[in-house]
Amino acid sequence: MVTISDYIKNITEKMLTSIAVIENSDDNSESLETLKIELKHINGYLSIIIRKLGKRDKISDLHSVLLKTSLYYLENHDFFRELEQITDIYSNDPNRIKNIKKLIINSFHQKKFLDVLREMQKN
Repeated sequence: MVTISDYIKNITEKMLTSIAVIENSDDNSESLETLKIELKHINGYLSIIIRKLGKRDKISDLHSVLLKTSLYYLENHDFFRELEQITDIYSNDPNRIKNIKKLIINSFHQKKFLDVLREMQKN
């Protein structure tokens, strides 16, 4: 049987992979679809983390921090509307694509979200 720690570690590894895909994507119209897909993956993984850790009575300190940062991220970062607007209106403007990508990447660094994901991989 898989422990909750191993399960969460596996999910955070998938999230880090999605983040790497976003960071390494180009600033062209094809990357807009990639951004949407990877953000859907990340949001789905965050929902799983919240559901799994939120219903437990006792969780480790690191899991508690992960739960809080996951809740914060989902509540405060929704880029889908902006991505749709860029896709519809500015899909041929690499500067707009670069700027939304930069905003998305910067959002991973708020509240040390990315650091918490990396810490989960160490434990």
